Amino acid sequence: MTAFYTKMQLQFGLLKLKAIYPVKIYVKKFKLDGKLDVLPKQIVNPWHDLGSVLTIHKRLMDLLFNLTGLEKRALASKYLHFHRPDLFFIYDRRAKEAIIKITPKLTKIKDIITEESDSEYHMFCRRSQYLHDSIREKYHKNLTPRQIDKILLRISDRIERERRKQKL
Repeated sequence: MTAFYTKMQLQFGLLKLKAIYPVKIYVKKFKLDGKLDVLPKQIVNPWHDLGSVLTIHKRLMDLLFNLTGLEKRALASKYLHFHRPDLFFIYDRRAKEAIIKITPKLTKIKDIITEESDSEYHMFCRRSQYLHDSIREKYHKNLTPRQIDKILLRISDRIERERRKQKL
C-alpha cells in the first residue's frame, strides 16, 4: 500500500509524503478489501450490478474529501480500478470530455440503480457503459474498462489537436 501512495504522490502531487501514514490508517479503517469482496465477481447485468461499484466509489471519495478537503473523483476511480480493473471505469477530465462528445444525452441512456453515488462519476459510468454496450453490439467486442479508457484518451487527443488547429 505504501508504494502505491508514494507513486500517486509523485505522479499527481496529491499527497505530501508525510501524509502517507495517516492516509494508510484512514484507508485501513475504510476496510476497502471487505467492500471490494462484496462486489460481483462478474458483471452480468451492468445497469444493475454497477450500482454497488458507484456506491463504493462515492464512499472512497467521501473518505478522500475528509482527508484533503477536495473532491478526488479521478483519484478514487484510478485507485479502485487498480484494485478491480474489471469493474471500475477510469475517470479524468480528458475521458469525461471525450465520452460526452461521442455518447447521446443522458436522457437517452439507461440509468444505473444505486444506493448512493457521486453524480459526476455516475453520469460518466452511464455513458461508459453505453459506449461499452454499443461497441459490443456493433463490433462483437467485449471491452474492459481499461480498453474503454484508451479509446477515450485517443478521442481526447484528437479533440486537443482540433483545438490547436483552430487557434492557428
